[in-house]
Amino acid sequence: MVTAPTAEAVTYYPVAPGHRVNVRSGPGTSYPIVRVLPEGARVAIFCQTPGTTVSGP
Repeated sequence: MVTAPTAEAVTYYPVAPGHRVNVRSGPGTSYPIVRVLPEGARVAIFCQTPGTTVSGP
């Protein structure tokens, strides 16, 4: 059984000024964009999966 992460396990990061974040359907730039987060949006990170290496702010 998988349990939901607790509030303590979640870290929020702001999208850098002057930039947007592409939310993709999988862990890499070859996956389609499903949403774009605007500058200043707060992003909750529950877990991370290795994917394509990208560079940027």
